[in-house]
Amino acid sequence: MKTFSAFDCPSVQNLATKSIGGGFAANHMLGIGINFPEIGTLWQDSDLAAKPFKLNDVASPARCIGFGDAGSVTTATKYLSPDNWLPDTAFDAVLNAYYGGGATYFRSPSDSGNYASGDARALPRHNRRVNFLFMDAHAEAMLNSRAGWTLSRVNDGALWARQHKRE
Repeated sequence: MKTFSAFDCPSVQNLATKSIGGGFAANHMLGIGINFPEIGTLWQDSDLAAKPFKLNDVASPARCIGFGDAGSVTTATKYLSPDNWLPDTAFDAVLNAYYGGGATYFRSPSDSGNYASGDARALPRHNRRVNFLFMDAHAEAMLNSRAGWTLSRVNDGALWARQHKRE
């Protein structure tokens, strides 16, 4: 990759040089993140046996979100419909001062310990839609609710899930 500008989201206006997760943005804080923990892994996890997922671990790549618009969600909107989640600019300002701002991942419901916090979720920044990149490499701008955030992982409509079976 010749330039990091592909990771700059024009809807994210805060300046940054680094972000949570160690990512880098050339001009603005990162606004695109990996689906955690379904696709992405945090290497500082205490589990030394943690390994990255492989594409063949994904049951249906065309129905699994790999990346999307990401950021923190306001406390007032985190329990509303995913189409109504709003960016928490105050929280982002704190992160900007401490880390450089931005998020390199969004949490899926399978991150049971931290999903409810709203600190990193897929955000509808573009006419109430989220830009998602699926694991088969196609992209869609779609309503956030279509990702199936409220559905169980065994439901085929849970586009956040790597596998549609009980783990």
